[in-house]
Amino acid sequence: MKLNDIAFLVLLPSCLVGADEAASLKEVLRKSITPGELREDWLELNLKTWSGLNTIGGVAALYDLWTSTNDGDELMACAFIQKKLQVPSDQVAAFLMERANRSREDTYMMMIYLDRLEPYADDPRVTKYYASLLPDKRPLNRNRHPVEGGHTIRVCDVALKNLLKRLEKQKLLKWDVTPGFVWDALHAEDFENNIVAIRPYLVKTGVIEDTKQSQLNGPNTLQPAMVTDASEAGKSKAPEVKPAAGKPIEQPASTTTPWSIIVVLVVAALGLLWLLLKRRS
Repeated sequence: MKLNDIAFLVLLPSCLVGADEAASLKEVLRKSITPGELREDWLELNLKTWSGLNTIGGVAALYDLWTSTNDGDELMACAFIQKKLQVPSDQVAAFLMERANRSREDTYMMMIYLDRLEPYADDPRVTKYYASLLPDKRPLNRNRHPVEGGHTIRVCDVALKNLLKRLEKQKLLKWDVTPGFVWDALHAEDFENNIVAIRPYLVKTGVIEDTKQSQLNGPNTLQPAMVTDASEAGKSKAPEVKPAAGKPIEQPASTTTPWSIIVVLVVAALGLLWLLLKRRS
């Protein structure tokens, strides 16, 4: 067994002991293992029987080790942990939620971790965590009660659109969340116009009930002119008056100057000019 392999085996259980020890061992490992040297076949052979992967700390240790020795490839690390090592889904979901909570001030990183939660969309804790990320741009206050166990995260507009697309894809927009949470978080007075614009989408997907949507927009009544019956419209229309058979149709007076008048004025001007020239000569 290589020195690198021994260092790896020592690192994983040590990460469960203390953060300081784990940090020091990671630093040693970074100096001894070159990127790409941590092979998938070696990991699969040596880690399937390691009980530490049944804990959040074990998954976190493997994830950090993989991303630190393979050019930070997070997608490859998650795929390996989920598929080849067959780590229990609840442990991976718990780990990813913990990382997303840690990165909630960094919208980009938060969305990366949310991507990794997709295979665990049926986990109740994952649905609660997604519910806690519904858009809320208001300042935090004591009257706010987010979903139990969740965090109210204010996300940027780009992250919000991406999140809604993921929720629609995973069909997670119809949760039984804390009463009043969704409606309270989506009140029109607390959002900018571009956030309010997504309300019809949320109504369509079931996040907001149609009754509350109609109350928010006010009474949706049609004006009398819009509901007139076809027969009434025919009665109110003035009848057309046709001219008599032998009577010519009078054309309206034209506001344009006839060409004959223009020709007369031009001829008169030329005549005056000719007379002036004749007198001088």
